[in-house]
Amino acid sequence: MVNEKFVTAHYENEDLFKMIEEGLKTMAVDLDNVKIEDLSPVDEFHLGGADGTRFVIEELKKVKKGEFVDIGCGLGGPARHISKILDRKIKGIDLTPSFVRYGNKLSDLVGEKDSVDLIQGSALDTPFASDTFDAAYMVHVGMNIDKKVELFEEVKRLLKPESLFVIYDVMAVGTYPIDYPVPWASNESESAVENLENYCKYLEQVGFTVTKSQLLAEFAKRFIEQTIEKRKIQGIAPLGLHLLLGETADIKMRNVFDQVLKGSLAPGLIVAQAP
Repeated sequence: MVNEKFVTAHYENEDLFKMIEEGLKTMAVDLDNVKIEDLSPVDEFHLGGADGTRFVIEELKKVKKGEFVDIGCGLGGPARHISKILDRKIKGIDLTPSFVRYGNKLSDLVGEKDSVDLIQGSALDTPFASDTFDAAYMVHVGMNIDKKVELFEEVKRLLKPESLFVIYDVMAVGTYPIDYPVPWASNESESAVENLENYCKYLEQVGFTVTKSQLLAEFAKRFIEQTIEKRKIQGIAPLGLHLLLGETADIKMRNVFDQVLKGSLAPGLIVAQAP
């Protein structure tokens, strides 16, 4: 069973905001005029980065009004991106205190503090009222939550009837064992990767209707190939996911890249409708 304390410890970084500020300065970004796009190399913590978030945005465009909830919001990169594009207010929840604290500071930095509000807490037991949100989404979160039926029950509770739930997660393909460490886990005890079929089964078990489910393997492979080539030419960027991953960043990224390229992991997109 995945222990939430271990998950929090895996991500917690008290120096993160200072590191992001230094990265922005190195990139010659004026700290009084930071744009959402300036932060995307570090706050879009998932395969495909901002391009991956666009898959979620395309589905959420169908929801014409109301407030959204971001399950496992991290630093809030997708929330700020989605809020800006779709002009929605978004509440986010995440286990990691430093992610929430610094994520709110980043929202303030880019002028989004009135639209994006992040709080610290468990996705399995949120403080939000029932039937509150017009849509929910989660981006690369399920890999750290083994109680997916319980998770989906809680998301269903938060949603108004017939609202959308969009998932963009890393998923298992086949039965290959995972090589650790990876960005979301240092070892198997912190990881809860599932395949697309099980995600859909668990969603339907609690009453959701799955309207779309697909693996985005080729998209992820192209993204990885482009990322590797860019790094060969430009070296390590001042602002990037290595700030979140620490001293083991290289091996974590190499392991997940290798496993996506060989076809044992892939990002999956699921759209489900609440009852």
